[in-house]
Amino acid sequence: MHGVYALEWTTGGDEWRWLGPDATIRLPRTHGRQADLTLRFSTDVPYATNVVKISVNGRDAGVFNVGRDPAVARLPLPAEPLVDIRLQSSRSFSPGALLHNQDPRTLAVQLTGVITH
Repeated sequence: MHGVYALEWTTGGDEWRWLGPDATIRLPRTHGRQADLTLRFSTDVPYATNVVKISVNGRDAGVFNVGRDPAVARLPLPAEPLVDIRLQSSRSFSPGALLHNQDPRTLAVQLTGVITH
């Protein structure tokens, strides 16, 4: 929906999408009763942890502390056909300013997996 960047990967097979400080994803209509979101960030961010507030269809679903090791946010899902998951991170950074490259994005955490069941 918004605040979600293009898929990135390493030659070793790791994949992720960077999320901006305020990001929303929409699940497919055939979602299950629970979503497991795996979040993390890389070693080149300027902080050790990031607090992420998550809501599902506008209802608070929890606050998760994300670090360099993967963290799984387990979220109960409503029976509604459209499910929007909003992730609001307390910290973000600009790679262009931090790493002095040409990347204009503002990044918060990496989304490495979404599993519904």
